[in-house]
Amino acid sequence: MNSFLDQEMNQLEAIEFINLCSRSFYQRETPFILKKASYEKEFVDHLSSEVILEESRYHDVKYKSLSIEVKKGQGAFWIPEVRMAEMITTMNDVKNHWTLFIRFSKPKKMITHLGLIPTFDLIEDMNITQEWAELIIARDQKMKQRQRTIHCQQSYSWTALVQLPQLLTLKLEQ
Repeated sequence: MNSFLDQEMNQLEAIEFINLCSRSFYQRETPFILKKASYEKEFVDHLSSEVILEESRYHDVKYKSLSIEVKKGQGAFWIPEVRMAEMITTMNDVKNHWTLFIRFSKPKKMITHLGLIPTFDLIEDMNITQEWAELIIARDQKMKQRQRTIHCQQSYSWTALVQLPQLLTLKLEQ
């Protein structure tokens, strides 16, 4: 299959996935989103059997050919630069990788918005170049030799995310 058809298939699968999430969580109380960590299993349990929990360093779930990293927040989302840099330098092919953003209301225990973007487009917006990726990984490796790690992240507000033209968004509240 050529690159254009691959992109089209990815886009269609991403639309199917976000619609599946919408049907599963529309105006439904979802207490698992209040957990600070380890919410992915409960997230997957609310979806169809086509969505598989597959936690790795780079993604949380699989849906058809897509690998999806799940991020949640009320107004801000933190993206780890070291992991993104590793993806650029080691994977080199992130065409099937997407990032899902879940925005929620804590008082209502409900998901209010969903956003899904190709991770490559997110990395581009984060301005993580090949050169920056190599530098950050080298620094991380140096610190690991000293039994330390670096922890650098970029923050996105929901407002900033929805300005990204590649982001597929759905509003789940009235």
